[in-house]
Amino acid sequence: RLLAFRRHHPALVKGSIRFLDSAGEIIAFRRDFGGEGLVCAFNLGTEPATLELPEGLAAEPIADLGFSGSIRDACVRLEGLDAVFARL
Repeated sequence: RLLAFRRHHPALVKGSIRFLDSAGEIIAFRRDFGGEGLVCAFNLGTEPATLELPEGLAAEPIADLGFSGSIRDACVRLEGLDAVFARL
């Protein structure tokens, strides 16, 4: 499912990449291509973690890929070993 999701979103295949400031075990980045913008955030640790999105960056979670990560009020919430993909 994850590979099919990636193929369906050109921003993930050939878009530019900009890493977002994050701390601890979180890796987060933005991909943009052809008018599509996505934020991807991953918690590589085993403990729950949060990430504040940069000011002015609004993102809406997309796709049910088996992850439980969420975004609310520009705050990304991730369980341990979790992820979230969101449309800008």
